[in-house]
Amino acid sequence: MTFRHITEADLPFLARLYASTRTEELAVTPWSAEQKAAFLAMQFQAQHAHYQQHYPTADWLVTMRGGEDVGRLYLDRWPSEHCVIDIALLPEYRGSGLGGALMR
Repeated sequence: MTFRHITEADLPFLARLYASTRTEELAVTPWSAEQKAAFLAMQFQAQHAHYQQHYPTADWLVTMRGGEDVGRLYLDRWPSEHCVIDIALLPEYRGSGLGGALMR
């Protein structure tokens, strides 16, 4: 696995990744696809802004495997510890041990 710092060009990927983490939760709502998409876009933007504001020194990383974007790792390094702010993988990479490898 490799990593690179996020850029503005990564925001569509990161929004799609975020949405993939909410699929099961939103499956039980009676909302239309358009309503779900609007909700997910709003929630992604709010989360992204919150993280950027409250963790200004963090590393915002796209996780890559074989040159392909597969997830994100947001990590802040403090004097006495490291804080994993967020970790997420695309659905097809979940359950394969990649998340555990990242944490190790």
